[in-house]
Amino acid sequence: MPTVVAVTTDADWHEVRRLIDEYLTTLGFDVGFQGVDPELADPAAVYGAPSSGAALLALAAGRAVGFTGVRPFGTEGDAELKRMYVEPASRGLGLGRALAEAAVEASRRLGHRRLLLDTRASLVAACALYRSLGFVEVAPYRHNPYDDVLFLAHDLGHDAPAGERAS
Repeated sequence: MPTVVAVTTDADWHEVRRLIDEYLTTLGFDVGFQGVDPELADPAAVYGAPSSGAALLALAAGRAVGFTGVRPFGTEGDAELKRMYVEPASRGLGLGRALAEAAVEASRRLGHRRLLLDTRASLVAACALYRSLGFVEVAPYRHNPYDDVLFLAHDLGHDAPAGERAS
């Protein structure tokens, strides 16, 4: 069973830094335009309290193998899903879905009205997961220099109809 926990300890934040660094290394394209240095230097300041954000770790056999973060973004009520990542050896266990679902629920609890994200169409599995959870394509809300970028949003007051969810 996939396990997702909120980041609370210094050891957890160390794992967050490790996983963000691994994510950036394995991504295959540069996201330096997003200003990732503050995330690596102090992820708690970006995703932790009192930022109205959330940091979530996916665990397998008690070990941190995935991460995603939620942070406030732009207009009041919006948040952004960032750095969704599961280590390659732990993929296929449902951890990506568990992380995304936990991020949606955390965003609701924090009072956000919309959860935004940007991704690349070439990340086919991620795009399918986001859509299955009720994310829909929206106009660009931030700069992203890639041609195949998709901007998605989830209205946190409404879930995807049951027929649109992936099983």
